[in-house]
Amino acid sequence: MQNLSLSREEALERCQHGGTVLCLDVPQGVEFGIDLRSYTVGPRFRGVKMVPPHGVHMITCGNEIEQTGVFVSLRPSETCAMSWDAPTETLKLLDDAAMREQLTHAVQRMELDAFLGPYPLATEGQWHELSDLVTEDVLRRAGVPAGTFIMPGGIDDDDEGDDIQAQQHLQPYFDGMARVAHFVQLDPRKQRTQRGHGRTGAALSQFHIDRSEWLRELLACDYGSESTGGCRGSSDGGGGGGEKGDGTHVAGSAAAAAAAEAALLGELQLAYLLFLRISSLRALEHWKACVHLLCHCEAALLDRPRLYARLLRILRAQLALAPRDFFEDELSADNFLRDALANLAELAVGQPLGPQLEAEFGQLWGFLATHFGLTLEALRAGALDEEDEPVVVVYADL
Repeated sequence: MQNLSLSREEALERCQHGGTVLCLDVPQGVEFGIDLRSYTVGPRFRGVKMVPPHGVHMITCGNEIEQTGVFVSLRPSETCAMSWDAPTETLKLLDDAAMREQLTHAVQRMELDAFLGPYPLATEGQWHELSDLVTEDVLRRAGVPAGTFIMPGGIDDDDEGDDIQAQQHLQPYFDGMARVAHFVQLDPRKQRTQRGHGRTGAALSQFHIDRSEWLRELLACDYGSESTGGCRGSSDGGGGGGEKGDGTHVAGSAAAAAAAEAALLGELQLAYLLFLRISSLRALEHWKACVHLLCHCEAALLDRPRLYARLLRILRAQLALAPRDFFEDELSADNFLRDALANLAELAVGQPLGPQLEAEFGQLWGFLATHFGLTLEALRAGALDEEDEPVVVVYADL
C-alpha cells in the first residue's frame, strides 16, 4: 500500500491510536478498497491498520464487474471485524461477540500486525474533503446506516421509492443483506406529496427559472427538522428565524437551517462516493440532479452564502479526481456539469456575494482554469450561445 513516510515512533502512534479494519478469510484476487484506494488481495492480507479515528470510511470489495461497499466509523484504537461470506462472495460484519473481543485483544497486542496493511495516509486529507458531511444521519436517511453493505443499484430501480416513507418498506428481510441507497426525490414532479402543486402562469415559469423556492421547501421538509411533515408554507429564509426577546428562537432557526444545508450537501457527497467507489448509476443520477438544482437557484445564491461556500469547496474536491481533459474529451466534453457551472457563473458574476463566497468562487474559477484549461470567460460564452437557441415552453400545472 502506497503511504506517507513515517518515522518508527509516528507509525507506532498511529498503530496504537488509529482504528483497525479486520477482513478475515478474503480469497486471493478479490479487489479490496478503503476510501480512495483499491488493492488486489494477497495471501497474507487480514485487513488495514492506522485508520484515522474520525469521520466515516468506506470499505469496498468485489471484482471488475460489481463492487459492494460499507461505511464504518471507528473510535481511537477500535477494531471493526469482518469475515468473508462464501455464499454471497462478499464481506460481512462478524457477529460472534466473543470472537470480536478476542480479535480486538490480538490487534491491541499487535499479534496481527504483520498481516495488516497501513491505511493510505497520502489520501487522508482528500478523503476528508470528499466525505466530511457524510454523517450517520445522512446514511440513515439514505437507508444505509453505518455497517450496512450497499449495492450499486440501477437508474430505474424502484424509481418511485425515493422518499423516506418508502425507504422504511424497502429494507431486506434478512440482516446483513446488501441494500441499495435511496435518496430524497429532487424532482418536484415525482414527489409523492402534493407540496408545491397548483402553480400556474408566471408563478410556474418563475419556479422553473429560479429553483430557490423548491430548494427552500426541500431543506425544510426533507432535510430539516420538519422532515416528518407540516411543511406547507414553511420558510427558513437564508438561515434566520423569528424574533424573540432573548434571541433563542433566532439562534435555533439558524442552527436548524445550517443542519438542513449540511444534510443536503452530505447526501450530495454520499451520492458522489457511491458512484466513484461502487459505480452506482442511481447515485450518479442523484448527484447530477443535486448539482443541477443548486446551480439554478438565483435567490438562494444570495440568501444562503454558507451553503454555496460549502458547495464550491465540495465541487472542487470532486472535480480534482476528474481527468484533465474532462471538458475536452470527445466522450465527456458535452456534459451536464459544464452547463450547470455556466449557469452558476451567470448567476454569480456581478452579484454582491460577500467576501467569503466571492473568494470561494475565485478559487473555483482558478481551479477550473489551471486544472482543465476552462476559463470563466469560456464558461460564460457557452452559456450565452445556448441562450440563442430556440426554447419550447409548455404551460401546465406543476
